[in-house]
Amino acid sequence: MLIAGLEPVVALGLRRALLETGIDARIEWGSPSEVAAVAGRLQPFAVVLGLEPQSARPLRMQIRHAAPDAKVLLLARDEDDLEILDPGAEEPRRIREAISHRLASELRHPSIAPLRSSACPIT
Repeated sequence: MLIAGLEPVVALGLRRALLETGIDARIEWGSPSEVAAVAGRLQPFAVVLGLEPQSARPLRMQIRHAAPDAKVLLLARDEDDLEILDPGAEEPRRIREAISHRLASELRHPSIAPLRSSACPIT
């Protein structure tokens, strides 16, 4: 998984939180073209970007072109808004509640069983 385009404190905090749930992530600090090149080389299953109106959407499209099978997530600076562009989707999904829990579940690799809640037992 790749993290890019977030403020350093947010990126490091997100990486630490993901590591605690068993999700490994690499932070890329480069320019949009460098981030897209890294995504093209690594072919991550997911990329988290900052949701900044001027730069996020063009970068999302560069990532989509470089790593077409990656899920691209755009996280708002205040972490209360999340856009998710699934592989093959034309339009992103938008989530505005329980971002921290949803972010972890969205970023679980497809080869890992989904998170289960005690409120939603396996039947």
